[in-house]
Amino acid sequence: MRCAYDLAGLSITSSCPECGLAIKATLLSVVDPKAEVLAPLVRPLLVAWSLVLWSLGGVLLVLAGWGARVHDLAGGAGGAGGVTPARHALDAVAIAGLAAILLGSPALIRPVRRVPRREVLFGAAGLVLIVLSAFVVVYLHVRIDHHLSPYLEPVPLLRTAFHALAMLLAAAGLLGVRPMLRRLAERSWVLRHGRVQRQPLLALAAALGVAAIGDGLAMLGDQMTGTLSGWLHVGHMVLVALGSVLFTVGAVNLLRDALRLRPVLASRPVGLEGVMDDGQAPGSVAS
Repeated sequence: MRCAYDLAGLSITSSCPECGLAIKATLLSVVDPKAEVLAPLVRPLLVAWSLVLWSLGGVLLVLAGWGARVHDLAGGAGGAGGVTPARHALDAVAIAGLAAILLGSPALIRPVRRVPRREVLFGAAGLVLIVLSAFVVVYLHVRIDHHLSPYLEPVPLLRTAFHALAMLLAAAGLLGVRPMLRRLAERSWVLRHGRVQRQPLLALAAALGVAAIGDGLAMLGDQMTGTLSGWLHVGHMVLVALGSVLFTVGAVNLLRDALRLRPVLASRPVGLEGVMDDGQAPGSVAS
């Protein structure tokens, strides 16, 4: 752990001949006490990269959404002038996000062996809901929003309802996949020791719920007139903006954690037997 000296073959009660550090201290820094009692992954490499791809898809959809709003503020909305090349590029980003979620989802349905059937069903249902949410978001992005500037001008009730539906589907989906993702996170020694920032999926679902409540205020405001209607639409913009910012931060953190967990998930868990092996295995311990 300190000097990288190969400790293979030395007694656990002795110290490193090079730096004098107790071998027990090195073992404690390397061995994952929980690793060998965790259920093995079905396909470690596929699961690791699928988690990264799935998380990346969410970030791409978020970036496409923010890009569209910036595009609208810059006066690039479609309308009679047609759709700009920049808007088409954002469409491609959104479609790429949907594709990433579709490609990453199958391997996450049952990534771990010997898990309760109920957890598998909840995870599969959650992934399906998230895919449906992504389809709705892409439909909004490439069809409805081409000729609108949401949050800058009045929009049809159907657009607000679709946006609320996407938020609720994604929130429910995150709750469904939460047990499965937590099981994957438990495999990581670095996560349990604070080396990876755990992003609570409950917080992500709550952020989506805040945005959906904002959409509900907008739909209620559309049925009213006068000052109350105006205040409801102001509340809509505030809540949607707040939920969007919180979800963006959470989605980026989730992708970052997936990237850090990838080598842990793809590799065989380190156990005490592997550490004490006499051979020069890749998992041999160095002080």
